[in-house]
Amino acid sequence: RSPGSSRPGPMPDCGMPAPPRSPIRVTAISLRRRPDRWRACEDHLRGLLGDGFDMFEGTDAKAAAGDDSTAVDRVAALEAATGCTVYRGWPITEVRDVRRCYTSLSPQLSDAEAWMSYERKVAAAWRSDRSRLYLDFFLRHLTLGDVGAALSHLRVAERGHAEGLSLQVVFEDDVRPSAEALPALLRQVQLLREAGVAWDLIYLHSAKYSRAAEPPAHPASSLLVAGHRKVCDAYAL
Repeated sequence: RSPGSSRPGPMPDCGMPAPPRSPIRVTAISLRRRPDRWRACEDHLRGLLGDGFDMFEGTDAKAAAGDDSTAVDRVAALEAATGCTVYRGWPITEVRDVRRCYTSLSPQLSDAEAWMSYERKVAAAWRSDRSRLYLDFFLRHLTLGDVGAALSHLRVAERGHAEGLSLQVVFEDDVRPSAEALPALLRQVQLLREAGVAWDLIYLHSAKYSRAAEPPAHPASSLLVAGHRKVCDAYAL
């Protein structure tokens, strides 16, 4: 049981019993400073699963970063509070880097305007059919929320690995799975297990970015081998 999580009850019978030493866990990630979202998520899952899930307190990066005036100070405070290191090796990671590299930009531009100018300059150097996806994936300005979400999901995965879970299902607090969602997932997991198909992550919801077709994971399965997909608000490990 990690700090900030509530102890899960027994997993309900969804058609696939958990191995005795490697249970299944359903976890929802939420922030304590958003009790409305926490409560709404908890109420929905309790209606589906009874006590067969746990609420996990996510990493509140905004609170950890404090109210220092500069981005550099806030990132340093975040690292100190969470024990993480934010990678700084990219040529351009902050607005100040944009202003340093593109000296022709007017100093009167706001930070947002300077960053958008940078994106437009990079987009002009790419083929039009590739620049949008490249910009969206690689040049989006990292936020404290992004860092907090990444750390929260990592903590859930590390906890599940340390406890030897057979299956860890993860929801963010705005996800509302249907009554059929988990039984359908468990049927697919059982099918893959019986077919000897190895897997590490199953998206329950995602956005497809690649153009290539995605082959089936197995002829009898409705799952596909994911290409370039994003969004991790509902998945299984």
